[in-house]
Amino acid sequence: MPRKTLALTLATLALTATGAVAQAVCGMPDQPSDWAGGSAEASDISIAEGPLAQPVAINGTEPHVTQFALSEPTDVRLEARPEGAGDTIIRLLTDTGEQLAEDDDGGGNLASRIEMTLDAGTYCLVTAGFDDSAMTATIQVGRIEHEAMTTPTQADASEQVCTPDTPAETLTVSVDTMASGGLVATGMSSETPFYRFTLDQPTALTISAANNDHDPAVKLFDGQGRLVGENDDADGLNARLDLTDPLSAGDYCIAVRLLGETAAPITVTVSVFDPQAATRRLFATGEASPPADGSYPVTALGPLQTTLQDDVIAGDEMSWYSFDLTAPGLVVIDGIGAGLVDPTLRLFDEFGRPISSDDDGGDETNARIATPLQPGTYMVGLGRVGDSSFGLLRLVVQRYVPAE
Repeated sequence: MPRKTLALTLATLALTATGAVAQAVCGMPDQPSDWAGGSAEASDISIAEGPLAQPVAINGTEPHVTQFALSEPTDVRLEARPEGAGDTIIRLLTDTGEQLAEDDDGGGNLASRIEMTLDAGTYCLVTAGFDDSAMTATIQVGRIEHEAMTTPTQADASEQVCTPDTPAETLTVSVDTMASGGLVATGMSSETPFYRFTLDQPTALTISAANNDHDPAVKLFDGQGRLVGENDDADGLNARLDLTDPLSAGDYCIAVRLLGETAAPITVTVSVFDPQAATRRLFATGEASPPADGSYPVTALGPLQTTLQDDVIAGDEMSWYSFDLTAPGLVVIDGIGAGLVDPTLRLFDEFGRPISSDDDGGDETNARIATPLQPGTYMVGLGRVGDSSFGLLRLVVQRYVPAE
């Protein structure tokens, strides 16, 4: 199945896993989770005799969240290995919800792996599957000196950290340049994997790494070699870091690489973070629904009596529709692709609250959402999955009522 962007939103993290205890976790209220080792005390990796491993079940769009504690600064290794079919992705969050790291295939063979130094505190390891697929996996949290469960890829082993002594190309960064389209540099991944720049004032940034034919990844380190953030597939297979909180003035280093490739050009862009552009990206990827005020293209289909239908040529951005329901009923929404187009659907209410999403719930790779709805206005996003082919997409919205 083609991959989609891996953005774990707050809505995605609203778990309902059986047996999980509702509590304030990772900065979110009522967040179900479990503890590595079974309890807060047993999850302290700083003093654990060995790594803490456990099997987990990932139920589609519901990732698995595991908390662990550190009683002192510790070099940790976090791993997730799919059991059977599946492809894991892991994210490391602080107890306030700040993302510290993300990895897809750093553990080799579709397994995930993060290695970094953490201060004392409580953290969350979030494990999910690509394309919101249901799967089983084994996760493991431990110290660097503990026996590893996975084997790092060659790229991860050689390009893990940009230290103050790491050779890197220098970028001349100014706020004016970054605000007027961004600073752009292109180099071969095998020759210029690191770029350095200096901020003379606190600035919120967007850093991207692009190659439309390959799969680039990007990491940002501070002047001491500490990881600030990383990303793999924010824009299809291209990588993007949105650093919405202004970075402090100082030195920084960008590390780029291609997953599964040895040499190909990667275009790196450093620009001032644009909240409006970031919001439009959420609409374009279906992570949020646009408002119905005309500020973003939305096709109004009107009242749903029995059937509504529209066709669109699939592009890189999701197409949005609205429809009105005047009476309760079962609503079935189909996303149908012609040829090799793989449709995906998103359904929101008029206030932007997510109701449902689907990729392959229909025939073959077609998408289908079937859900009872009350009267109101609804927003439907129709797009193509990942890098599947361009072509015709058809939206069909039908309302069913019980026979009298």
